[in-house]
Amino acid sequence: MRLLLLTPLLCLAGCAITNYQEVAPGEYRLTAHGNIFQSKETLLKSIEKKASKLCGERGYALAGEGALSTEPVVSYYNGQQINASAVLLTETARCGNAAKQAPAPAAADAP
Repeated sequence: MRLLLLTPLLCLAGCAITNYQEVAPGEYRLTAHGNIFQSKETLLKSIEKKASKLCGERGYALAGEGALSTEPVVSYYNGQQINASAVLLTETARCGNAAKQAPAPAAADAP
């Protein structure tokens, strides 16, 4: 019976969770959280899915360095403390016209 209850929880534990915060009209800071086994590509797909949902038909452009970081996570199971790590990927999504108005990267001066 315990195995039957634990299996769905273990499946959910492997999913990336994406949070967002609107920092300006049409601009969102997106953060994907995953376990230590999540790759940067998996987290980026999660961010792109959330950006697509937030911006809809207006489209979006990701503007950011894709900063990947690790943070400690403490969980408790059957009275035992379990120390683990989580990975975080943060990007900024600009929707529609905000994506078109994003400043272009500076080009190197040609001699």
